[in-house]
Amino acid sequence: MPATGSGADPTSSTNLFMVTRQDDGTWALGFGMSMPEVVEIRLFDAQNTLIHESEESISWTHSVEPCGGPSTADPIVL
Repeated sequence: MPATGSGADPTSSTNLFMVTRQDDGTWALGFGMSMPEVVEIRLFDAQNTLIHESEESISWTHSVEPCGGPSTADPIVL
């Protein structure tokens, strides 16, 4: 499911990314070919009320696969 900041037009700071719910109840964010150093996280409840907002740093681990392969990062706990 694509996600953006609620009620905001997409800008350079609210770019689309993929969000996937995992079997263990956590969520995985996919950034395609992007590897942002910092992300702004906004969580909304079912009534579209902002319930959490934070800026989080991401420390990437880069693959040694040919052509770079996928990069990964440690989980962000909110």
